[in-house]
Amino acid sequence: MAKRLLPDHFRFGASSAAFAIEGGLEETGRSPSIWDKFCTRPGAIIDQSNADYAADHFRQWESDTLLMKKAGLQIYNFSMSWSRVLPNGTGSLNDAGIDFYDRLVDGILEQGIDPFLTLNHWDLPLVMEDRGGWVKRDVIYHFSDYAQKIAAKLGDRVKNWITHHDPHAQSYHGYATGLHAPGEEKPRAAWIAAHHLLLSHHFAADAIRSERAGMQVGIALNVSPIVPASESDADHREAMRIDGRENRWYLDPLLKGEYPDDIFRLAKADSGEQGIDWIERGDLEKIKGSSDFIGVNYYSRTIARTSEKIKMKPSEYINKKDITDTGTEVAPDMLRELLLDLNKQYELPAIYITENGAAYDDAPNEFGRIQDGRRALFMSRHLEAIREAIEKGVKVEGYFARSFFDSFEWNLGYTKRYGMVWVDFETQERTLKDSAYWYKRLTDTRDHDWVPNVDYRE
Repeated sequence: MAKRLLPDHFRFGASSAAFAIEGGLEETGRSPSIWDKFCTRPGAIIDQSNADYAADHFRQWESDTLLMKKAGLQIYNFSMSWSRVLPNGTGSLNDAGIDFYDRLVDGILEQGIDPFLTLNHWDLPLVMEDRGGWVKRDVIYHFSDYAQKIAAKLGDRVKNWITHHDPHAQSYHGYATGLHAPGEEKPRAAWIAAHHLLLSHHFAADAIRSERAGMQVGIALNVSPIVPASESDADHREAMRIDGRENRWYLDPLLKGEYPDDIFRLAKADSGEQGIDWIERGDLEKIKGSSDFIGVNYYSRTIARTSEKIKMKPSEYINKKDITDTGTEVAPDMLRELLLDLNKQYELPAIYITENGAAYDDAPNEFGRIQDGRRALFMSRHLEAIREAIEKGVKVEGYFARSFFDSFEWNLGYTKRYGMVWVDFETQERTLKDSAYWYKRLTDTRDHDWVPNVDYRE
C-alpha cells in the first residue's frame, strides 16, 4: 500500500485547556474563575466533580513535557488561566502565576516543541463576571490589556497566539442555554457576549502584535457542517438557522466584515425593545481581517431536525455503528467537505485544526497497556480527510489532537476520556496510550495510516 504522506510543512500537535488540566486552585494566588463557581451549582456537572486537582499539570508540568516529546508532538496548544496571572482581572501581573507559565514555555521549547498559547479557554475570572463579564463592553479593553501584558512577558519565545477558544460555546452556552459557566439563560446577553468576544479578538491581536514583530494571532472556532435531516423545507430552514448561529455568525464578521442578515434578524428579535445597541460604528471593520489564521475545531456533523411532523423519508441518518463514547457520529469525510466549502465561501487565511478528537474509555489492561486503537483510527481517518483537502487547495498548516491528557471535561466532569495520555485521577499517575505511540510514529514518518494489531510501542 502506498504511504499516505502529509506535506512537509504540516505540523502535528495536541491541545489542552488550563482549567481542565492544571489543578492548583489555591496555588500562586489564583482567584476563582466562572467555572470554579459553576462547579458548585447542583446538577451543573454530571458527576458532581470539580477541577480543583484535575490532571495536576500545575505540579507535574516538567514530566508532562517529557511525555509530549515521547509522543512526538511538534506543536502544543495550551491555554493560560487569566485568574492565575491577574487574580483581580486587571492590574499588575501576579509574579507567582506568570512564573509558572514562564517555566512551562521554556520546558516545552526544551523538548523541541513549538508552543501555541490560548489566552481565553472559557475560564473568565469570576471577579470579571461579577462586573458584567462578556456582556459589558469594558471587558474588551481589559482582555486587550491582559493580552498585551502576557505578550510582553512571553512574546520573545511564543510566536503563535490564539485569543479565544470557541466563542460560540462561551457566549451561547454560557449566557443563553446555561449549560456552561456562568450558567445564564438570557438570549440577548448571548448575542452581546458573542460580539464582544469577536471585537476583543481584534484589540487583543493588535496588542500582541504591538509588542513584537512576527507574531501570528488567530482565533479557534467550533465549526460543524449542518445537514438537514430530510428534504423538507422545514429541516432545510432549521439547518440554515443552526449554521448561521453556530458557524456564519463568527466566520462572516471575521472574514467578510459583516453579520449574516438572516441571523441578524434573530439577534434583533432576541434583543427585544432594547434593540441591538451593542454594535457601535466601526466594530465590524475592526473585526474583519484581524486573524492571521483561523483555528477549526471539528468533531462531527450536526443533523438539523425541526419539531414539525414531517411525512418525508429522512435523507440523512447518524451512523449508530460508528460513534464515540459520547454518542457522537464519526464523520471524517465531512471534515474534508467542510474545509472545501469554507475555501469556496471565504478568502481564507491559514487554517489549523485546533481540536479534533474522540472520547473512548479504553482502560489499562492487566499488563498496564491501554489499547485505544479506536482513537488512533479516528485521528488517521480525519488526517486523511485533511490531506485530501490540502491536495485540493485548502491551506491547512497543522493538526492538534484533542486532547493530550485525560482531563476534566467541563460539564461532563471526569466521565469521558479524550486523551492520548491516561491519567489516574486518584494517584495522578500517567500512562501513554497506544495512540500516543502511534502518534510518535506518525510524526516521524508523516504517514498517518493506522494498522490494527501493530504494537507501535516498539
